[in-house]
Amino acid sequence: MGKREGLFKLTDIIEFDEGHFEVETSKGKRENLKRGKGSQRQKDVAVMTESTPLKI
Repeated sequence: MGKREGLFKLTDIIEFDEGHFEVETSKGKRENLKRGKGSQRQKDVAVMTESTPLKI
């Protein structure tokens, strides 16, 4: 990835968002973990995208 950073530059309208995805855990381990956004079963993912406005 480090070698490709110079090839891809985001321009125009840039959107940044985060998502939370559940990680596979064993049933016995799952019972002792807390629930919700801060759970140990959740992994955070950051995404950046670009879009070009449409001319209508």
